[in-house]
Amino acid sequence: MSADVNPGNPGFEEGQWITSEDVNVEHLLDVFASVDSSSVSVWDACVNFMEHLYWHEPRLVVLGPKIEGLPDDHSSRPQCLSELSQLFNSVGNHEESKRLLTRTLELSREQGSDLQVAQTLRLLSNANRLLDRNDEGIQQAREALEVCERLDDVSGQAYSLQQLAWLLYDDDQPDAAEEAVSRAIDLLSGEDKQFPVCECYRVLGLICHSKGKMEEAIKHLTTALEIASPSSAKPSGVSVAL
Repeated sequence: MSADVNPGNPGFEEGQWITSEDVNVEHLLDVFASVDSSSVSVWDACVNFMEHLYWHEPRLVVLGPKIEGLPDDHSSRPQCLSELSQLFNSVGNHEESKRLLTRTLELSREQGSDLQVAQTLRLLSNANRLLDRNDEGIQQAREALEVCERLDDVSGQAYSLQQLAWLLYDDDQPDAAEEAVSRAIDLLSGEDKQFPVCECYRVLGLICHSKGKMEEAIKHLTTALEIASPSSAKPSGVSVAL
């Protein structure tokens, strides 16, 4: 369960086993968490399990109450809350996802984990986009970008710009959205990260369509389809949640 499970990365296809064994694995993890709730390795396994579910079998888990019951100083609590929030997001409960992410952000700031802060801000901005709270989401995406710029995290900057582009597009700011996603594509140009690049070209195509640039829209959406096709898939060793 420790394989990288994001699309386009090693282990994603192999992770589909979760669709047939998820109940059994969840039962075992629930037992282990009950026996030793302080174990970091158990909660690391829970994080990986929930990430597998998010991509392959989106549903809620019985582990939720145990995760929320973890003490604030437990090192695994922020990541567990973050993955749990994504499961709520996957079943359409965006308010609950936002609540969990808000607490995750507080804990990440307290623990001084800037990378976790940036990732959580991106997830929060997406939750707000799905809740039609674009102003709040735009602010959070820009803050995530600032954190990543301070850390010189190029991939994080690209992911933050991609998220910002979606929000600006939804907020009827196509020019600003196009600028943001174009910057994201430039940052990812030397990286082997097909999934985020595909998403960037998809939103760029939608932006061009909204501006009446049909030929450009077709070009960018075709590029996204080509990247997404199985024949073009290449391994990548980096996993970042958006």
